[in-house]
Amino acid sequence: MKNFLASVPTRSREKDFIRHASHELRTPIAALGATTELALSRPREAAEYIRHLESCAKTSAELSTLVNSLTALARIGGNNTPPQLVALSFSEILDETLAKFTKPIAANNITIETTGSAPTALGDPAMTGIILSNLLDNAISYSAPGSTISINLSAHPDHAEISFTNPSTDLPEDLERLFEPLFRRDSARTSNTHLGIGLTLSREAASAMSGTLTATCPGNGLVCFCLCLPAFKP
Repeated sequence: MKNFLASVPTRSREKDFIRHASHELRTPIAALGATTELALSRPREAAEYIRHLESCAKTSAELSTLVNSLTALARIGGNNTPPQLVALSFSEILDETLAKFTKPIAANNITIETTGSAPTALGDPAMTGIILSNLLDNAISYSAPGSTISINLSAHPDHAEISFTNPSTDLPEDLERLFEPLFRRDSARTSNTHLGIGLTLSREAASAMSGTLTATCPGNGLVCFCLCLPAFKP
């Protein structure tokens, strides 16, 4: 797949990014509005108002995370603000990512299995964190409750890898479609909250760091997303 952002003129790239951002912001903004309207639809006891306010606060925090993510990814394809490439540990960023998803993992009775070594890659910590968050969110969202998500880390002479493998029964025949802008699988569960940066932008983030993000089907109804970044060489 060609570099989606870098292969188009700046004005077109800006329009595409705005389109992506608008699409991803639509769901949490609608949820915030719906919760507020429901709370104001009739007089309520204080405890009910508290529950609605807590829901609004949660959505607000998710919006803040989403805006920060989109701001970081807006740098992709730009010449003035290239990725900040430093030595980074997939293991450390993965631990931070898993900590963010403790509740949805528990709510869906998901088992996380982590194998392999902790390679040191050359990459942008913010972009890498965004990609891992998106891949984990994607795995949780498209796995049936009680499923197992396997995460493997591996070090190679010229690159470092981290992969997320989970069961999925609604994959397109052409896995490259998963990276198309605005592509959504019809049977996705809507009860889960996505960070919203999308696989398209995640692949662009990987490409901006001279890495790759690919999807494969290892068999038995599984899908595997693999992020490869250059190995850090002191």
